Amino acid sequence: MAPFGPLDELLGTLLETWEQRYEFKLDREKRLAHFIRENRQVDVSELSSGELRVTYAGLSGKEVSEVCTPERAAQLVETVLFR
Repeated sequence: MAPFGPLDELLGTLLETWEQRYEFKLDREKRLAHFIRENRQVDVSELSSGELRVTYAGLSGKEVSEVCTPERAAQLVETVLFR
């Protein structure tokens, strides 16, 4: 099992807002998470720096990627899935 890291911190933060419903898949070995709601998807990968890379389709339809803290990643996941 992989050690506790920023991806786990992200999931803990998102559990606090569990009333928001979406599907997610977690690959602990690769340290990746995929969040899906309707036709929206957000992918989150853990970086060796302790930060997370959040990737999603922006409003223009182009792929957007942001490196951020777990707290900011949680905000992005919810913003993208519930816009």
